[in-house]
Amino acid sequence: MSNENLASKSIFGWKGVIIACVLGSIFMAILYLAISNEPDYMPSQQRKKQQEMQMPQQDTAQQQNTNAHSASSEHNH
Repeated sequence: MSNENLASKSIFGWKGVIIACVLGSIFMAILYLAISNEPDYMPSQQRKKQQEMQMPQQDTAQQQNTNAHSASSEHNH
C-alpha cells in the first residue's frame, strides 16, 4: 500500500513538472516576442519615423536643387 501512495505522489509530481515546463515555455515565448517587437509608441520608434519622414523631404529638396542648378548651367552655355 505504501508503494501505491508513493507512486501516485510521484505521478502527480511529474504532471506538475510537465505543466510548469509548458507554462514556463509559453511565458518565455511571449516575453521574447514582447522584447523583440518594439511598439510604435516607444520614443525610439517615433524618432525613427520622424527621421524617415525628413529623409525623403531632404532628398527631394536636394534633387530639385540639383536639377535647378544643372538647368541654369545649361542655359548659361
